[in-house]
Amino acid sequence: MTASARIADRTFELSVTNHHTAVVDGVAHEIRIGQKHGLLELMINGQRFKGFVTKKTETLFEVWVKHYCFEVHVEDYRADLLRRFSAADSKSDAGMIVCAPMPGLVTAIEVAVGDQIAVGAGLIILEAMKMENELRATVTGRVRSVEVVCNATVEKGQRLIVIEPDT
Repeated sequence: MTASARIADRTFELSVTNHHTAVVDGVAHEIRIGQKHGLLELMINGQRFKGFVTKKTETLFEVWVKHYCFEVHVEDYRADLLRRFSAADSKSDAGMIVCAPMPGLVTAIEVAVGDQIAVGAGLIILEAMKMENELRATVTGRVRSVEVVCNATVEKGQRLIVIEPDT
């Protein structure tokens, strides 16, 4: 199976060569996929990731890993051809969206629109169940928008910050 996946403005070419090998942009990776207690468990080259995947449409999936939410657009070869030959240019400007991993209270916002950030930079502190959780950046880029204010109550999955990743 050959497909492409788009996350923010980056597209990856995917193919599965056998039951335990996936090729991403020409590089082979050993994979194992399972489900345990409602969580998706993904092992890539010996590194374990846990998260959730929600199917929004036939080609759109919402993926949660730790407290990060990604929209993944998956296209097979036929859909990719149709998109390439269509008259409309569908350049995505979604950026990398940081969502609330749980309901809570925003106690601090550590970035502002236009700030240049690096991987690991603190973004927002969210208080939930009397614990403070610092949400950190998973990409290097520029803060495009901050969609909450300090002392706001947020719901699980609510958009908090949009980051324009560096290319």
